[in-house]
Amino acid sequence: MSTATEASLHVIAVAIHQLQDSESFYFAKAVSVLFFVVLLSRVLTSLFSDGCRVAPSTARQLRVLVFRVLRQFAPFPRHAAFIMDGNRRWARIHGESDTAGHPRGSDKLMSALRWCYEADIEAVTVYAFSIENFKRPSHEVCSIMELAETKFGNMLQNSDVVHAYQFRVRVLGNLNRLNPKLRTVMRKAIRATEHYQKRTLNICFAYTARHEIA
Repeated sequence: MSTATEASLHVIAVAIHQLQDSESFYFAKAVSVLFFVVLLSRVLTSLFSDGCRVAPSTARQLRVLVFRVLRQFAPFPRHAAFIMDGNRRWARIHGESDTAGHPRGSDKLMSALRWCYEADIEAVTVYAFSIENFKRPSHEVCSIMELAETKFGNMLQNSDVVHAYQFRVRVLGNLNRLNPKLRTVMRKAIRATEHYQKRTLNICFAYTARHEIA
């Protein structure tokens, strides 16, 4: 991130601190407009990147401010959907094996869930693994299944993102196509989060078009 961008982020952080102590609606609006007109193109890339060098708490405050301003211009979505595509392409570009891209994609999804929480989005749907994906090389399918077991297993821990942001987990798809161990951990994750009511995380796994509209 450039020095100019870091300086811009510092200016906005100071403004946010002042905003928290101010009850002036017009001051809030002025800060929001200034943010959008002068700094948006530079700052957004920094705030949503893995290499953001701003303190996490400050970056979060800035993202929340971005979402707050967006709501002033248009209705904000209540449902966001993500297609887990491009993991193999990312791995090839970076000279890694095809299977190396899937964990990175999964990690980025965790960041996306945090952004959805900050944006107060109520429902998130993730298209993770379709029936067609079973046609991929067997070693890649096995790698994805092992990754899924790990991620759903993590959902049983209170420290996982689904508990931190109170997402109720639903799994949509033909679970009979999956191995018993994965099916079991999926059902445990569903039960472990079923008491959350405000937010829902739909995970489409071994799905077809029929499951997409379920």
